[in-house]
Amino acid sequence: MVKGFVCALICWMILCASVGSFSIERPKQTISIGGGTFGGMAAAMFDTNYIVLDNMFIKVGLDVSDSANLSPNKDWRRYAALCVDAVYYYSDNSYFGLGANYPLKISDDEQPAPGGEVYLGMDLPIYHRGKIYVEAGYSSLGRAVGEAFGGLHLLAGWRYDIVPAPSPNKAAISESPPAETAVPSPEAAAIEVRSASAEAQRKKVMSEIIELKGELEKAENYVSQLDKKIVKAKSDNAVKKVLELKTLKLDVILRAQSIKDKIKEKEARL
Repeated sequence: MVKGFVCALICWMILCASVGSFSIERPKQTISIGGGTFGGMAAAMFDTNYIVLDNMFIKVGLDVSDSANLSPNKDWRRYAALCVDAVYYYSDNSYFGLGANYPLKISDDEQPAPGGEVYLGMDLPIYHRGKIYVEAGYSSLGRAVGEAFGGLHLLAGWRYDIVPAPSPNKAAISESPPAETAVPSPEAAAIEVRSASAEAQRKKVMSEIIELKGELEKAENYVSQLDKKIVKAKSDNAVKKVLELKTLKLDVILRAQSIKDKIKEKEARL
């Protein structure tokens, strides 16, 4: 029955990963706490993940396992083991984990031996920076003398982003074109006209037009850059990123049109 449940859970994870997969910004570091079974034993796990690539994490954790619920033909033992895993996200919320463990302490002061774990996992956001996760697979805990403890790896718990992914809003702000040049109010412009000669005023307006044209060129270049990013995001099936880039592109186009209108207004004054 347990094997059937694990097979069904793994199939469900693979199915969810294959539907609507697209790339997202991943958190830089997370911590997790959970419980279940490790090596077929009742277990509690604490771990922290560090991102090393866009979809790859190194996970370092501490597992505490108790064999009290195993069949009576094995000696009772309690483990405290250090686990180091490589975790690869093959979709937004689904991942594959593979790693090794080494007992820091075994009851009755037995000599330790290395073990390992392999599993599929899934984490689902439940609120800002928080997630629930579940993992299913196989793991083992070794000892130098006697039979190793191996069996079902089934953990579930809570995960929290210590160092979150960059905010899409902040990314959009960082990519936005330079702020528009401040244009004097009509009252201030009138005072300058009265206090300066016609030639001086003409040179000032020409200088403002040149500056606005420079801002216009930057905006138009930025639109071209966004078009390339949209094409790349579409090829990666990044639906959310495409919508963000299109919204940002529309804002830049509106800025460019506003600059054009100001250039026409100033040219009419020459």
